[in-house]
Amino acid sequence: MTDYTALVAAAAHAADPSPTGLESSLAQRDAAWLARVQHLAVELVFTARQVEQAMTAPDASRPFAADVEIEESSCRGLLTLRPPSGQQETIRTEQDTTVRAEQP
Repeated sequence: MTDYTALVAAAAHAADPSPTGLESSLAQRDAAWLARVQHLAVELVFTARQVEQAMTAPDASRPFAADVEIEESSCRGLLTLRPPSGQQETIRTEQDTTVRAEQP
């Protein structure tokens, strides 16, 4: 289980102090402040998870070899991907004479 103590402390620090107003009771102000802290803590947890995923994503993607060539018969580009897994895959572009191939 992850220790969220630091994130809850940061949320409590970031939450504005409980508003002081004569129109609400101390219990209502405390409940509103606690709800704000809980909301901020949850947001911080989700943000921390997104940052962690973003930082581990580059580690998961490894460069691999690829061959690029032009198919003479159809004037298509051929990109052959050769990942470390050994399962190569060839991707063919549109023919250079089609309208779709001319689009950026």
